[in-house]
Amino acid sequence: MTTEPEVLETNEQTRPALVRMAVMYVPLALISTVFAIYAFGNFMSGATGAIIPAIFVGIFAFSFATLALSAIRDLRGAEPITSRGPVRRTWSRGGLLWFFRSHYLYVGNDVFTVRALTAVSLHPGDSVEVDHWPHTKHVLRVRLLSTGSGDTPSEPAPAAPSSGLDRSSGRNWR
Repeated sequence: MTTEPEVLETNEQTRPALVRMAVMYVPLALISTVFAIYAFGNFMSGATGAIIPAIFVGIFAFSFATLALSAIRDLRGAEPITSRGPVRRTWSRGGLLWFFRSHYLYVGNDVFTVRALTAVSLHPGDSVEVDHWPHTKHVLRVRLLSTGSGDTPSEPAPAAPSSGLDRSSGRNWR
């Protein structure tokens, strides 16, 4: 008897997010590229101090252009794809000045940004199926196929017995 995979996350509004991403990063890429070319031109004309802004702005221009191109490639005829495999790792990091938390899921060779509940629900070794856009890796759906211990997704994992030994210091803490 086969059980239906548990859907952990569904996001149907990814196409408008791709449009917002393209609208935001294309002008930033163009403007920063113009500034980088201007700074590099000043460096070539003899202003040796212009190399620092040329490199600094050039790095931003490259980053913005990469994000803009990946959004445009997904918008221009790309179809969502499915990645399957075991969860290698989940983690979270602070975003802008540590105010916004982002949660990540590492499946196969791809890293996806997922919601907090999805990241907490998954553990290394769990088998998942992720529907996503191929270039930006925006997630459409995450399905839990099986847990790492082979249990079905609805069964909780058994608790490990406690030995009473504090392994960090080597002392008995009871």
